[in-house]
Amino acid sequence: MDINFKRLRRFIFIIFIWVLFIFTGIIYVSLGKETSIKSVKGISKKEITIKTEKIKIYFPTKDIKSIEKIEIEIPQSETKRKKIQKIISENLSILFEKGFLTTNKITPLNIYITEENNVYVDFNLSINELETENAKNLLIISSIVNSICEISDIGKVKFTINGKDGKKLLSKFYSKS
Repeated sequence: MDINFKRLRRFIFIIFIWVLFIFTGIIYVSLGKETSIKSVKGISKKEITIKTEKIKIYFPTKDIKSIEKIEIEIPQSETKRKKIQKIISENLSILFEKGFLTTNKITPLNIYITEENNVYVDFNLSINELETENAKNLLIISSIVNSICEISDIGKVKFTINGKDGKKLLSKFYSKS
């Protein structure tokens, strides 16, 4: 009889452990559900609108006699530096696609804005293709400058190459024309 009693106690103990294990699992799962984020009833989801400003991007016409423009939208919340970065990127992309630039490797390395709102754009060496003085390069530079000057308060723009002044067209300050 003693052996059966020990077996019965062991059996009850094992059942108790299983019940305890299942019970704690249920509590754990239900607590996890209670701490999850629930949606608030009565509040509809609204689309977040970002205020933008329209900026003109200038580029030469195919006959290289005048300048055309398109408009892009840039978030108003962007800093001047970020706006200029986006404008230059868009401008260089258009100039390459339209065949005015021979490389798409021209990259602004840094953008400096002085207290007088003059802008220095430091490019990598690929910008050297614009150093030769001709009508095409002058129109390309003018289109980039005019695009940058679309941002309010920008006065003059100067391009540098790896932190140094250029020798010909890239040695000057330009303002919107």
